[in-house]
Amino acid sequence: DHRDLHSFPTRRSSDLPLTMKGGFMSAQIIRLKEVIMRTGISRSSVYAYMKDNRFPKSVKLGKHASGWVAEEIDNWIEERIRQRGDF
Repeated sequence: DHRDLHSFPTRRSSDLPLTMKGGFMSAQIIRLKEVIMRTGISRSSVYAYMKDNRFPKSVKLGKHASGWVAEEIDNWIEERIRQRGDF
């Protein structure tokens, strides 16, 4: 199964991964610092890859805050690992 390195599938809000938390269904949102720590890529690369549809899109949390769905970031990392032998 060869996937395009240069695109990341977009999701509808109804496709978001959900987990049980306190009796409510919710997706875990992580902030940019955590995204950078998990992926090892720079802030500028995160935004450049998002612009080119090569990275999960952020979720607006407020006027000056955004985050990413943790499972989407983890899936992106896992896909990079699967593709490392495909070069």
